[in-house]
Amino acid sequence: MSQPANQPASQPDVLIVGGGTMGLAIALELQQQGTQVTVLEQNFAAAAGHAAAGMLAPHAERLTLGPMAELCLRSLQRYPTWITKLENLTGQDSGYWPCGILAPYLSEAARPTALTAAPLLTAEAAHSYQLGLSQQVTGAHFYPEDGQVDNRALMSLMRIAAQDLGVDIQSGVSVEGFIQRQQRVVGLRTSIGEKQAAHYVLATGAWSSELLPIPVSPRKGQMLAVRVPSGFSQSQPLRRVLFGEKVYIVPRRDGRIILGATVEDVGFTPSNTPAGIAQVLNAAIELYPPLQHFPVEEYWWGFRPATPDELPILGAGPCENLTLATGHYRNGILLAPMTSALIAEQILNKTPGKTDPLLAAFSYQRFHADYESSSSSSTATIMPLSSPPIHLSSPATPMQIIDAPRPLSIEHDGLTIAGKTFHSRLMTGTGKFSSLDIMRQSFTASGSEIVTVAVRRVQTNAPGHEGLAEAIDWQKYGCCPTQQAVRMQKKRFE
Repeated sequence: MSQPANQPASQPDVLIVGGGTMGLAIALELQQQGTQVTVLEQNFAAAAGHAAAGMLAPHAERLTLGPMAELCLRSLQRYPTWITKLENLTGQDSGYWPCGILAPYLSEAARPTALTAAPLLTAEAAHSYQLGLSQQVTGAHFYPEDGQVDNRALMSLMRIAAQDLGVDIQSGVSVEGFIQRQQRVVGLRTSIGEKQAAHYVLATGAWSSELLPIPVSPRKGQMLAVRVPSGFSQSQPLRRVLFGEKVYIVPRRDGRIILGATVEDVGFTPSNTPAGIAQVLNAAIELYPPLQHFPVEEYWWGFRPATPDELPILGAGPCENLTLATGHYRNGILLAPMTSALIAEQILNKTPGKTDPLLAAFSYQRFHADYESSSSSSTATIMPLSSPPIHLSSPATPMQIIDAPRPLSIEHDGLTIAGKTFHSRLMTGTGKFSSLDIMRQSFTASGSEIVTVAVRRVQTNAPGHEGLAEAIDWQKYGCCPTQQAVRMQKKRFE
């Protein structure tokens, strides 16, 4: 049983925010290695893992050769051992089925090159691999190493196994923010009070950006299930997953068949829609016509955690004791074994720089403007600010990162430039302001006598920098390389 939220417990070694696929998989891996883990979850049923189809399809997905393909293939290789261990721990069946995936084509259009050298099957061969396919099928690829797992059974197994191993799962807990000090997380502000641990993991999927400024957003998917009717000639006529051009069809051995899925950029808009379900049904029946006679059993929807490049965010976070494991988009179930292994290794590794080099490709820093090089920055020095501070209204939502106050112990006599002494200076960048107006208001509200703004050398109309040149009064302010900033300030006051 999970621990009641108000029951006191000793401080854990690792505190995981999020009790979905990644949170549970990481908790299991760490707990089995002797680490005491606490998992905070707000709503277990809302986890994307419950709404998935459970495909293990790195080959059928035809991933481009590179870090993502390597991550997926290494995770697929781990699956048999990983799933067997879970089943042995719980005594329950996960529905793991290495049935292979057949990818039929309904047209003669040029077919994409697969990740592996899977042979192209003729139409006759495709129909022999799976009876009942549409007569429009002109060929197919077959990926024998791919397969599936019953994602709902898997979620249940991971939760039971984690609890049996001693993971403290606290349900119904909402996390309001990370309390940080000097680039370390010193606590979590939650709906049941402050929580502390030696290390923290963010694994909240599509909701990750509510706690940290990382680019993870929801992609809604609508799905449904049909069931093979009683009295049908076979309890399950589909012998393998069908990965079509517009739909996937995932058979379960108990006669259930999963159909999916839409990909909708509609935020957290809930519910199934007639258009979404019709889209999936029509595509599925076009590929496998017998489905039109099977009774519909269930509809549902879920929210995939997507990033701008559709790759996960893994590894070290913005604080020394914070690790990120989110943004797995369409491959969360597949990537659970490898993600949990990589994250556990990163957390427990006592030798800096010795973690798996694969993690570097999935760092959150790849979305930062200065990730590739910091040498291309110039400095715009803005001074002085003579207008009174502006008190900005409080945001409508809670702050995502909470800075704990700390006393200032450094005493100084101010900065003297060209005979004039200044006692306050703000040094910042432009990348984290939602608008240029907010940037200007923030500078004024700081009350600083000097404001220095670091600006990358980009085209003035580059995305995210539109209007930047016009936002600065060049008759009053200056822009120059860093090494010239002091000389420019001196000249301004002569």
